[in-house]
Amino acid sequence: MKKSLVKAPLVHVVLDLRFAEIPSLKSRQKNLEQQLHEEMIDIGFPEKIISKSENFDFEFDRESDKVSHRKYDVERLLFRASGERKIVEISASSIQLKSTEYSSFEDFYDLFKSIILCVNKIFKLDKTLIKSLELRYIDVIVPTKNYQLKDFIDNSYLSPHSLVDFVQLHGQKASVLETKSGQLVVNFSELPINNNKVIQILPNDLMEPDEKCTLLIQGQKEWLNALSTTYGILDMKHIHTFHGSPTFSIEKVNNEAKALYEDISKIFWNTLSETALNEWELLEE
Repeated sequence: MKKSLVKAPLVHVVLDLRFAEIPSLKSRQKNLEQQLHEEMIDIGFPEKIISKSENFDFEFDRESDKVSHRKYDVERLLFRASGERKIVEISASSIQLKSTEYSSFEDFYDLFKSIILCVNKIFKLDKTLIKSLELRYIDVIVPTKNYQLKDFIDNSYLSPHSLVDFVQLHGQKASVLETKSGQLVVNFSELPINNNKVIQILPNDLMEPDEKCTLLIQGQKEWLNALSTTYGILDMKHIHTFHGSPTFSIEKVNNEAKALYEDISKIFWNTLSETALNEWELLEE
């Protein structure tokens, strides 16, 4: 039986495929980049964006016991969809799809698969080695009505609230689980409601530094009139490492992507209380 929520708290999904570096993707000859752009237009990503981000290298000098760092620019190639709620980043060794618009894992993965096939058509992805596949979900848990966060999620995620004279500033709970597919990292942040409003939506590492590449997030009215004292950000990241670095095949990616999703789905549904399911209108088909 498939479950879904009418008022789902999901705000951001990321699927990231890593592979051995492909020289033609690194150099990106203009004619190949143009072909890729045309292919991306056909599958719904017409806006090409060239973005530069700052990276840092750190080096430790044993003789002086000092750490030095070097700053350098990295050029990024991205394609964004109409509505600015889906974006693809393609590098010499990765393909990453980010979305703030989500109907089902099947639809999301089908889109990711079509992107992979576009890249493979031009840059011969099937000649390289696959390294890892990562699936990440971000849910913003904001209690409705007069409920508190403890009424919406498993209390094992929450910070102690027995010291009533103290004000909750930030709570953090992290777990690392071993699954059949790989490693599942579950982070839960408990944050204060500020003047009845939700301030932060995404973890810091998902904040896009370049305004040209940002995605719109459709908020909920409860975020502007929250009556609870705190809310939560549930961040689930499931990573599969392809042991032995096998040659790329879409079948391998298909199988692992589904397995990654199934484990994350179990964690999500076990996290929510009956109150949350009722308030967010659970559907079972």
